[in-house]
Amino acid sequence: MKQALQYPKRGELKIENTPAPALKKGGVIIRNSASLLSAGTERSIIEMAEKSLIGKAKDRPDLVRQVIQKARAEGVLNTYRKVKGKLETPIPLGYSCAGIVTEISKEVSEFTIGQRVAAAGFGYASHAEMVFVPKNLTVPIPADISMEEASFVTVGAIALQGVRQVDPRLGETVVVVGLGLLGQLTMQMLRVNGCAVIGIDIDDRRLTLAKNLGCEMVVNSDSFNGPAEVMNITGGMGADGVVITAASTSAGMMNQAAEMCRDRARITVVGAVSMDMDRRPFYNKELTVNMSRSYGPGRYDTNYEEKGNDYPVGHVRWTEKRNMESFLKMIERKQINVRDLITHRYNIDDATDAYDLIMGRINDDYLGVVLRYPEENMTSESAVRSVTVKMPRNSASAKARTIGAVGTGGFSTGVLYPIISSMRDVGMKHIVSGRGSNAIGAARQFNFEKAGTSFEEMLADKTITSVIIATPHYLHADQVIMALEAGKDVFVEKPLATTSLELDTILEAYKKNDGILMVGLNRRFSPAAIAVKKQLVLLGGPAMFTYRINAGFIPKDHPIQDSEIGKGRIIGEVCHFVDLITYLCGSEISSVSATGMTFKSNERLSTDNVQIQMTYKDGSVAAITYVACGGNGLAKERVEVHSMDKSFIIDDFKTAMMYLNGKARKLYSGSQDKGHRREMEIFLSQGKSETDLNAVLREAVMATEATFEIDRALRANSQSPKTEGWRKRMA
Repeated sequence: MKQALQYPKRGELKIENTPAPALKKGGVIIRNSASLLSAGTERSIIEMAEKSLIGKAKDRPDLVRQVIQKARAEGVLNTYRKVKGKLETPIPLGYSCAGIVTEISKEVSEFTIGQRVAAAGFGYASHAEMVFVPKNLTVPIPADISMEEASFVTVGAIALQGVRQVDPRLGETVVVVGLGLLGQLTMQMLRVNGCAVIGIDIDDRRLTLAKNLGCEMVVNSDSFNGPAEVMNITGGMGADGVVITAASTSAGMMNQAAEMCRDRARITVVGAVSMDMDRRPFYNKELTVNMSRSYGPGRYDTNYEEKGNDYPVGHVRWTEKRNMESFLKMIERKQINVRDLITHRYNIDDATDAYDLIMGRINDDYLGVVLRYPEENMTSESAVRSVTVKMPRNSASAKARTIGAVGTGGFSTGVLYPIISSMRDVGMKHIVSGRGSNAIGAARQFNFEKAGTSFEEMLADKTITSVIIATPHYLHADQVIMALEAGKDVFVEKPLATTSLELDTILEAYKKNDGILMVGLNRRFSPAAIAVKKQLVLLGGPAMFTYRINAGFIPKDHPIQDSEIGKGRIIGEVCHFVDLITYLCGSEISSVSATGMTFKSNERLSTDNVQIQMTYKDGSVAAITYVACGGNGLAKERVEVHSMDKSFIIDDFKTAMMYLNGKARKLYSGSQDKGHRREMEIFLSQGKSETDLNAVLREAVMATEATFEIDRALRANSQSPKTEGWRKRMA
């Protein structure tokens, strides 16, 4: 299918042939009929992409700080790879479309195949022939509305949310600053609400259009003093409210808005404007200033947008979905005129011309720019879910190991795929992602022959010998089982499973099939860990382990913290540290206990700040201190081992030291190496490595089970009554 993509590294915009999207939980596949360009948002994306790296850095110093922090924590090379992967991944443009439902996930009951719907959401409602959209970002189209009109649904919801935020009352006078697409819609909505509207812009053509659409009064701010005109029009009282839908980096716009207002008036900011304001007029008039957040309540809430959990209407009357529905109803009732806002129409094949228009490369006035799509009866069954990206001279299938991979997140594209693609006798055959644009970007970057959105189709390729699974945690178990049953060797990033039932089912599938199964618990393959392990084997005695991880804060709403997606940091990450200690110890875990910190604030999770105790059958004991409230600048990981009058320290996998008889001996020193390359070499050695992969898997299973126990202990939050005995003694 055709899709508009922006490449951030090269600043190149293309209409690409990408795989059709995969159907995911909680949403629908839509065959697009029309989509609307958002001139402001999409132009800013393109302008950023066209800048040099220095220009990008100047515009986004916040991202530069994040990169610096990541480099300190993860090393320069790993950070460079991740940033490079991000820049190589194309951005799907567009966030407002209308079309026909062709496929529905089983959890969704409110839509039917063949139904006309409008959809919203960046990364979902894209300029593409087919899109996947979650149900809370999808609404039915009333019968009397055209697809072109319905494609305005996102911009309409944004305008409507801005109107709701300014809280207009019948008979009030409201100023709309900026009469672009958002401004024209806002003006019409305010009129429907019974307000007198004053429209302000610097373009006479937009002022004329606003007048024709019913705006009572218009002011050219380039020719007249806008605040003075508003005062004249309102008899010296000033406006009851101001909605700013323009974009400006100047502080003057907010200050002028204040000058237009009466005492205790309301200002709502919808456009991107500078908030560097002069305090005095806002204070003197006691003005209320608020920001309108996109389409409405629910925006940026994963629970709402991606999981489909609605807010009770009695508590949140106007969610983003209800705003979208309301906007379409206003068009149906002829309260809003959208057709007169459309100035240009382009077929998807000619979309680059549309972008030349909004970027000013074509000298023509524009407002609403609509992309149209072929009316062929493309269905989900006929949609192509894999495309050939690159045909190298020597086919990947001719290599000793042929790779199929699923997942295009930061870790896989920043760490795993760069390593695998650099290895000899390994052919990169097929990369799969839920989003076709991500698959295309990864295929180009790492020389995969094919890019797709169907995991099943990739598994059906008999030339693929090995499958890499690097998807969100909740998908691991099903994908591992499918790959094993397809006769593939499987490497799955940690965790292996997120529940005991998943783990049992995986092991059943593993026993029934001949393939290799390896889990991405890479630290045991690091040079530092291997060096310490050799010494511990020679000692032969039990050991005491202390492992401190300065993990860093992750917000509660991050996907890794999600109870359905990431399953939490204990299951998702602590398995790494349990596995490393188990490898160094060389014995079986006999007991596990854990205690979490208690915080007064709900911002921090006790399960992110944990003391874990483990005992082993050989008499060894271990303590893991997992900290999310530690200080920046402290190295992430430090392991101490004490056994038979010797001590060992692994410091962030950059050094390994041994201490004996008052002397320190360096066992390893070099750049940070957490064992990723060695891990991949062993997995792709076709079982020819000296490493016992069955033993590695047994210990991975042990570490996985241990994290389940740790998670249960923390969530139970049980404490022995004996810990309260001091109260009686002190009474």
